[in-house]
Amino acid sequence: MILFTETKRKQLAYLAAGTVAVLVLIWYVVIGAENRVLENTRTQIEDVEARLKVARRGIQLAEGFERDLSVAKKNLQQAETQMPQGDPYRWIIKAFLNFKEPHNVEIVDFEQPRMADFDLHPPLPHKVAHFSIAGTAHYHDLGKFLAAFENHFRYMRVQRLELEPLSAGSTARAEAEKLAFKIELLTLVKPGEAAQ
Repeated sequence: MILFTETKRKQLAYLAAGTVAVLVLIWYVVIGAENRVLENTRTQIEDVEARLKVARRGIQLAEGFERDLSVAKKNLQQAETQMPQGDPYRWIIKAFLNFKEPHNVEIVDFEQPRMADFDLHPPLPHKVAHFSIAGTAHYHDLGKFLAAFENHFRYMRVQRLELEPLSAGSTARAEAEKLAFKIELLTLVKPGEAAQ
């Protein structure tokens, strides 16, 4: 058995403490620094992955928006083919004369349209024509006519509707049940086509 002297024991204890201190120092300086670098790298990778996920979602949304925009442009072009073109007054008369036949509504007067700029938001290149029509119809027929009208002419809006009994002097019962109406309408006019 080897016996250590007190000095040797102290030296051995200092050597063990120094070794532990050097190991702890190496751990904190080298390995700890590498762990911090590794953790920073992980955080950066997670940030990049999150941004990449957001960018991919943005690309998907942009592609969807492009498809929606393309469909909306086609719908607008289709709607513009049905809008008033050239002389709005002639277009309105032709459109209503062709439209009223299946509805038992008699249109007797077309007011000349008043043209104006489209002043609602968002601004559009379309002009707006204000006009009114007057005629006679039975109440039920007029209701069907207005419903079909709003479904067919999606770019027109009824602004005002006035109803009153036809004339009190009418002797025929069918005529006595009719109403005289006046409808004020607003319609979009295809850009560059409106007669000023």
